[in-house]
Formats: sequence, C-alpha cells, structure tokens
Amino acid sequence: MRFLAKVWRYGAQWFGSDGAASTERYPLVRLAIRSLLVGLACFLSTEAIAHNFPPLFVSPIWPTNAILLCALVVTPVRHWWAYAIAGFFSSVHNNARDGATVFQIALFLTADVIEVFGAAIGVRRFASGVEAFESARNLVAYLAIVFIAPLIPSSVATLTAPAGERWTLWSSWFLTDTFGYLTLAPAILA
Repeated sequence: MRFLAKVWRYGAQWFGSDGAASTERYPLVRLAIRSLLVGLACFLSTEAIAHNFPPLFVSPIWPTNAILLCALVVTPVRHWWAYAIAGFFSSVHNNARDGATVFQIALFLTADVIEVFGAAIGVRRFASGVEAFESARNLVAYLAIVFIAPLIPSSVATLTAPAGERWTLWSSWFLTDTFGYLTLAPAILA
C-alpha cells in the first residue's frame, strides 16, 4: 500500500525531463496512469484475497469496492468513469472466470456501481471525504454510509440467486462489502 501511495503521489513525474512528454501538459496521461494503478490495485487484491464461490459468487472479503471507494473520494467527479472502468474490470474478470453467466455479471456490476458511487457521494457529502476520521461527527456519518450503501445493491444481487438462497446471498454480499469498508477503506484514506 505504501508503494502504491508513493507512485500515486509522484505519478505526474513518471516521464523524464529529458524532452519526454510531461503529464502536466497531458492530463489524460496522468488520469490514465492513475486509473490503471487503481485498476491494478483492485485486480491484485481481488486475485490475492477475494475468491468467489459458486453458485452464489460471493467472496468472504471483497477489497475492490473499498479500494475504488477511496479512489473516488479523493478524485474529481468528472474522472470517476475512468476509475470505475479500471476498478470494476477485476470484478467482471473474477466473476467471469468463476463461471458466472452474463446476466449475473451484469447484475453484479450494476449493484457494484450503485453501491460504490452511492458510498462515494455520501462520504464526500456527509463525512467530509478524506477528513472522515478527523471528527466524531464525520466518523459517525462514514459508519452510517458504509452500512447503508450495500443495502440496495445486495438486494439487486439477490435476483441472480435461486429462491432458497436469496437470504444467504444478501447477507453475504452485505457483510463482505461492509467489512471491506470498515477495515480496508479507513487504512487507505488515513
């Protein structure tokens, strides 16, 4: 994590001063580099930590949403599309590799987008973004947001489960994402 933070901070200086293109003059290059770093962090964490178990395709922990939440909290809203594409690639890849159908992948992706974008908007608006852990009021707002954000997406994801397994999928999805928001996201944002 420390390495990724350092690369993020110095991302604008990746191109040398020996006449090579500067990322200051080309903001899309800087956006591409940063979004690819977020995508790489999501991919590596998903491959190393998260393992979806069929038939419900739920992992005991899902770090991708927590990592992406942090990226969205600290970046301008106009760039969220790039980070979302890079970050959610690992989710789609993981679900496809584990045998999810196209319908399941589409619903999971829709649920993830609703959840992460909703949480990012909530953290920025009500918990003061990166200052979410600097006051009791902001902390309470952050905790409320990360408990509320997975509620609707968990319900959307249950549409892919057989009738008898819907409660299992809902509770697993909710707990997995909430656990990531409570453990991994604070470490990254702090």
